[in-house]
Amino acid sequence: MPLIAHLIRERLVSQKEAKLLEKSALSQGCTLIHALLGIGLFAEAPLADWVAERTGCTRLSPTQVPLSALRQNPLLPLALMETLEIVPLSLQGTTLTVATLDPTDRKTRAHLRFFTPYRLQAQVLSRSEITHLLQQLTPTYQPKSYEWDALRTALAQERRQHAAEITGETSTFAWLDEMAAAGLFTPEPILEKPTSPSLWEEIRTAEETPSVAETLSSS
Repeated sequence: MPLIAHLIRERLVSQKEAKLLEKSALSQGCTLIHALLGIGLFAEAPLADWVAERTGCTRLSPTQVPLSALRQNPLLPLALMETLEIVPLSLQGTTLTVATLDPTDRKTRAHLRFFTPYRLQAQVLSRSEITHLLQQLTPTYQPKSYEWDALRTALAQERRQHAAEITGETSTFAWLDEMAAAGLFTPEPILEKPTSPSLWEEIRTAEETPSVAETLSSS
């Protein structure tokens, strides 16, 4: 089952929000994972845990990745690994095991089927974990910057400012402090809002529209 279906089923997003997430991710050429991180629905590690649980795939630890062996034999072209944000783990016979953000992502699987003759098996890592591993293999590697990344920082800063106005405190959002401490976003300097005003307004509108869960809880 695609992750978006799990999100709707568990009432984490509404049907309208789901369509917006899919549409925006497709237009930017990124995955649903980037979009979910962008709107702040999950922090990175909990999102990877959730993906692994819902897809039935192994939640991998970065320490389990055979970096030394991959430096000798990367198994896949580095350019492909960087583009898809994946890390190959092993090749047993005709089965290639890779670590990825979303095992159900159709674009990633289609590219791997096209460029490799292998049967694919997926395990799950968070985006920062994959970024760190790719930088170990290719020191010059820098992850792609999507509009969602700027959106995540802008929304986080806006929420912090709103909390300060109401409470006089720097922040009342513990999860934002945890994300900042983990280096998952940088509140300062403040990034500009996404360059596409339409996307920004769509997100703001979606945030103001009650989700299914919110509607049920208020009734």
